[in-house]
Amino acid sequence: MNKEIKPIYKDAIEDKDSSEIELKKKIHMNFGNKWTEEERNELINMLKEFNNKELDIEQIAKKLGRSQGGIKAEIKKMIINKYMQGDDLNKISKELFLEYRFVRNILKYYFEKESEIDTKSLENENKLIKAKIENLKLRKELKDIMKNN
Repeated sequence: MNKEIKPIYKDAIEDKDSSEIELKKKIHMNFGNKWTEEERNELINMLKEFNNKELDIEQIAKKLGRSQGGIKAEIKKMIINKYMQGDDLNKISKELFLEYRFVRNILKYYFEKESEIDTKSLENENKLIKAKIENLKLRKELKDIMKNN
């Protein structure tokens, strides 16, 4: 079974327009790489361009050579980091050129998820403590039985 292996950017090679070729080559070029401060600033500038318009994540991803998921994740990360540094929702919304409601929903989801993780962790800790207490009780009972025999 011979499967033809196609280069990821084969269609870019076949195009005649060099600017389009360069754009297509850049698509996902930065996948998996850490974000630089320059890229973050470029992302913020692009968010500014879309201010009061529908955000086009696909277009931003292509321009930055990132996946759409990578763009969304970085926006969420920037929102959370700014909030943790003490910025309020209005300031974050203005600085990142995002709707207040969007920023609020990102933070709401983040803290709900974090509280679920914390709750599960505490529940597991409580179970462990109860098991240790039960173990201590059983040991004491065993010692008492051994003394009496």
